Amino acid sequence: MMNLRRQVFAVLVGLVAFGFVGSAVEPGKPSRTAIMAAAFRAIGARNPDATFRNPDVLAGRFLRREDVALLAASGMDLRRQMTLTGEDLREYLHQSIAITTNFVRTVHIDTSMRDCLRAGATQVVVLGAGLDSRAYRFGKEFPGVMFYEVDFPPTQAYKIQRVRQVLGRLPKDVKYVPIDFTKDDLRTQLLRGGYRETEKTFFVWEGVVHYIPEAAVRATLRFVAEHSGAGSQIVFDYPLSTNHRINNPGDLLARWGEPFVFGFPLDGPSRMLKEEGLRVVSDVSNGDLVRTYAVRPDGTSSLRLPDTANREADDAAIALAEAVGG
Repeated sequence: MMNLRRQVFAVLVGLVAFGFVGSAVEPGKPSRTAIMAAAFRAIGARNPDATFRNPDVLAGRFLRREDVALLAASGMDLRRQMTLTGEDLREYLHQSIAITTNFVRTVHIDTSMRDCLRAGATQVVVLGAGLDSRAYRFGKEFPGVMFYEVDFPPTQAYKIQRVRQVLGRLPKDVKYVPIDFTKDDLRTQLLRGGYRETEKTFFVWEGVVHYIPEAAVRATLRFVAEHSGAGSQIVFDYPLSTNHRINNPGDLLARWGEPFVFGFPLDGPSRMLKEEGLRVVSDVSNGDLVRTYAVRPDGTSSLRLPDTANREADDAAIALAEAVGG
């Protein structure tokens, strides 16, 4: 029974980080949702208002024209927004909820990771890395930290190519951990890449929970609890079960082949985190993030702020959880 449980666990962890069978992600390319998020970060990184400028300065460099064109062919044309300047750019930034959301999410995850690294974490694992740039933005600030980017081999090959083209080389403090979810085990692949499961580690799990079933969500949380050092943390964004995108075949993301399939209940993820051996450090809504990062002390902002009376505008959150036993 234990061997069967481990086999099921291995498959589920594979499903977690890299999508599930039937995903529309094309070989050698990032997912459309990854391109979309990177595009919003890239636009936000050009904000003339430095107070609310997205810190992901590499997002625009990792994206190619072909990537943005792929979104246009799929029903979301961001090519004009990517080239806006002056007052046109200011106006778009001021009107776009997507820019605001990606700004506060990036800042919050960056801040959480920096705090954990300053508190002694020696490793960062980015699950489903896609176009994530944290390994390249934080490497100099934390020279003793090793970053592990975990992804499906064809997608990872694309990322490696872009890193070489943009940075001119592959950093020595970044390990690329390929995994074929149909046959590979996450723990085995991480250990093969040099991962040390007794050391304090920070896990970034951004933009993944929405697209996988509950069993896969639980499997990843359990992995963090059982195969990382004491005090290890995982940060992840998630929708609530009331989100209108979940199981909606008419939604744009569903038409891309990347539908929302999971959301936590209205009381959030705390119960599941406890069941899987983690404790909640923080659990903040989009509204909380906006009030923390997107508003000046006098209440002003150059970003569009969501209507906090609108439940749907606040129907997303980011949770930070810590391994209890190690």
